[in-house]
Amino acid sequence: MCRLPIRHDRPDMIFTDKRRAITTDEEWQDTIHDQPLSISKRRQMTAAFLQCKMESGNNEVMAEGCHGMWELSISKDNHPDIRIDKLAALIKMLESGNVVVASTGAAAVWGLATSSSCRRSLADLDIVPVIVACIKRSLKMPVMPDPPPGAIAGLMGDGEDGGGMGAGMMPDGTATISQRATLQHHLVGALAMLLVDRCCRKPYITLEPNFGTLFELCKNLDGYRVEDTKQRRETAAKVRANAAVTGLLAVSPCYVIPADLVASF
Repeated sequence: MCRLPIRHDRPDMIFTDKRRAITTDEEWQDTIHDQPLSISKRRQMTAAFLQCKMESGNNEVMAEGCHGMWELSISKDNHPDIRIDKLAALIKMLESGNVVVASTGAAAVWGLATSSSCRRSLADLDIVPVIVACIKRSLKMPVMPDPPPGAIAGLMGDGEDGGGMGAGMMPDGTATISQRATLQHHLVGALAMLLVDRCCRKPYITLEPNFGTLFELCKNLDGYRVEDTKQRRETAAKVRANAAVTGLLAVSPCYVIPADLVASF
């Protein structure tokens, strides 16, 4: 079983302490001096624990860290206590070669992008180019057919090799058709929520003035299930239209919308 790494560079992120007996009054006072923890402090400690998981280097543990961040992202009350270094660790997960880690990380970004403070922090970390690059990479991702129920276990490792292959974990660089669709759904959802904010729209339009990646997602691509194609095309079209209407003129009142973009409306 993988253990969290000992972070000598970050004493605040060492989570390897074992239970120990308290035998003196001094030890007891040292233990309870900061108790009870405030709700904000508990959230910060939880986020630090999840950051340690995301930086563990073990796919299964990294996926657990991303899932924990997604759980925190569900409630906006948690967002103010997720500091920028935690967001930076999460963004790195999007570039993971493991589809489960990347997909879960993208879902967490999507949830966090629902608050303006997190959107600004994510923009400061250049999240938009990262998401666009991940979407482009997913479009070239080699996939295998979804195995029948019960057969998936034979494709997964047992987690004993240190590679973090647990339930639902594919080896790096591989994905099933449904896993690719889920990854793209989470990435496009995160991009859509980020583009609500001008601080994210401007870098996107600067990066892709012709909305190339979103246009590609709107196509009827080979190798996708019918239901996934329908959802991907509809979502990408909505994101593209919203970004065009709300973003282009905000970047430049004199912006001339490309003819191919006009024709698509």
